[in-house]
Amino acid sequence: MPAQAGDAALIFDPDDHDAIADVLYRIWTDEELRRVLIQKGNDNVARFSWERTARMFRAHYSRIAGQRLNEEDSALLQAPPLL
Repeated sequence: MPAQAGDAALIFDPDDHDAIADVLYRIWTDEELRRVLIQKGNDNVARFSWERTARMFRAHYSRIAGQRLNEEDSALLQAPPLL
């Protein structure tokens, strides 16, 4: 899931054993790399919240029910997805 992880992960071919071993070795031995990935991961996950998810569902349910959308619902539905 490279789109979701962004630059907060090391991406590898799951069928390439050497690539898997290389990534594991780098993470195991490179403390700075681990620190950077942890920080970027925390920053990345901060974009997601249960509150935003609930608001997004409310907006979709309102749209599906044919209700008039308020400004927040319209903005949520027009925003690009969080990947």
